Amino acid sequence: MSYIKKLQLSFMIIVVLATLLLIYNFVQSYNFKNNPLSHEIINKINKKEYQILTNIKRVYGVNGKVQVNISNKMNNRLYGLCTLSGHKKIEIYLNKKMFQESEEYMIEDVFPHEYAHALMFKFNKTTNKNGGHTKQWQNICKNIGGIKCERFVDSNDIIISKRNIF
Repeated sequence: MSYIKKLQLSFMIIVVLATLLLIYNFVQSYNFKNNPLSHEIINKINKKEYQILTNIKRVYGVNGKVQVNISNKMNNRLYGLCTLSGHKKIEIYLNKKMFQESEEYMIEDVFPHEYAHALMFKFNKTTNKNGGHTKQWQNICKNIGGIKCERFVDSNDIIISKRNIF
């Protein structure tokens, strides 16, 4: 077989493999978008919530359980959100789309971050200062098991911890 024929064959193999990888990624994204989070991810969220609630009870002596919602309708730049309704109902929303980017980051960093906001609501200590990310909020976040209790997402954390596809 001539050098040109070998090169053409190699190129065709690369094109076919790349096409298969694109199709695989498309199917994975489609399935993730159109189905609920896996039981495995839900179990990890529940386990982390148990750890957070145990820390809340131990450190603050209160029941800190709040409603947690996984939403597919949040802005792509928003990882999580904690709300307080007029009826004093506190809810945490986690952006489902971001679990595909970095499941670990969402569970280990974003979830405790939002629970710290929930406790600030519960203790009636909310403020607009620094977007609600005061020193008191940071201390609560760390006390309940937050690892990185900064104001905003660090995109390097997400890029570094992305899961492998193989």
